[in-house]
Amino acid sequence: MPNDVRDFFDSLAPNWDEHSEEKLPHIISLLDRVHISSGSRVLDLACGTGIISGVLHDRYGAEVLGLDVSPKMIEIARAKYAGKDGVCFECDDFYETLFHQEFDYIVCHNAFPHFVDVERFVDHIADALVPGGEFVVFHSLGRVKLQSHHDGLGPTISRNLGPVEEEARAFSKRLTVLECDESDTHFWIRGRK
Repeated sequence: MPNDVRDFFDSLAPNWDEHSEEKLPHIISLLDRVHISSGSRVLDLACGTGIISGVLHDRYGAEVLGLDVSPKMIEIARAKYAGKDGVCFECDDFYETLFHQEFDYIVCHNAFPHFVDVERFVDHIADALVPGGEFVVFHSLGRVKLQSHHDGLGPTISRNLGPVEEEARAFSKRLTVLECDESDTHFWIRGRK
């Protein structure tokens, strides 16, 4: 992932949590659709400051690895969850990360447009899941609002999402898409290896 993505998110890290807490009930209602089982290994991909890492652990009983390319985001996440068993964080580029163990679930919340190489993204998700493992790529706002939010960021930092069915086709090359839908309040692709 280019350094400009890392630098962009490093610059946002100090104020990241200020705008996220109010959306947590909506995020949880979307996550409840996944039916994450207790004891599962979950990758919180592009975890930022760990907004949903704690939810994945506390609500669903998952063992969570939060991964993000931004050192400043990871620094804040580690401080928030210091001493909490079952939640850990790593700073690395997902495209380059070699995991020592596969995951039962991969959750990518509010970050999909920042993975501009979609084919490589899908390949790495498929490689990081256990057979039968599930992924969910979702946003807690609609595609139109998301695109206006990302206007002007540049092609190395973000891309515009197509209609959800179109985006889901990229996943179907290596994974089974179980559901995809979008509305004014969310964008959602869920599937299985």
